[in-house]
Amino acid sequence: MFDYPQHAHQRRHGPRGYNDYRSFKPWLRDEFAFRCVYCLWRETWSAAGDAAFSVEHLRSQSQQPDLARDYTNLVYACCGCNSAKQDHDAPLDPCRDVWATHVSVGLDGVITAMTGDGQRLINLCLLNRPALVSARQTMFRLWSIL
Repeated sequence: MFDYPQHAHQRRHGPRGYNDYRSFKPWLRDEFAFRCVYCLWRETWSAAGDAAFSVEHLRSQSQQPDLARDYTNLVYACCGCNSAKQDHDAPLDPCRDVWATHVSVGLDGVITAMTGDGQRLINLCLLNRPALVSARQTMFRLWSIL
């Protein structure tokens, strides 16, 4: 349920020609299995559905505006992680890095770092914000009774 990938993500799509990076959202939703690449929260677990998710830039638009519409620089993220990250570059790229070697989610709902980049990701996206840890704990409890 909250397992980070054991392999770098291989992109299946590569649309081009959009003038607005937000136009890539339907592609990215499918590309990243309708879940936030950072905290692993799923669209279906959010009352707002896909409205609680957005197109996120791995390399900040403010620092690298030339990559703003580059599909390889875009991922799908919940608005909480996207807002926390703001104008910073992500320390990990899901298409380049094996995230399971950097971060893991414990049954207590807390994400633990195994590397410096993993800790930077946790800190940057506030992956252990109290509401998110509590929500993960609830999902684990629900999962255990099914």
